[in-house]
Amino acid sequence: MMSSRWAGIALILVGLIVAVVFILADAIGIGDSNGFGPNQVLGLVVGLFLIAVGGFLYLRRRSAGS
Repeated sequence: MMSSRWAGIALILVGLIVAVVFILADAIGIGDSNGFGPNQVLGLVVGLFLIAVGGFLYLRRRSAGS
């Protein structure tokens, strides 16, 4: 079973990938090339959220019983 620390690392990595893909969407050819659009903002927010949740899981102290 995956520990909280490994789950945190996985979420941070997925969040980074999501954020970078949406930031570079126009440059890699999956965007509409009309600047930084609302879908890119949404993808960036989702990526940052995943990074934040992953960081919380990674840094969370284990309870005394675990």
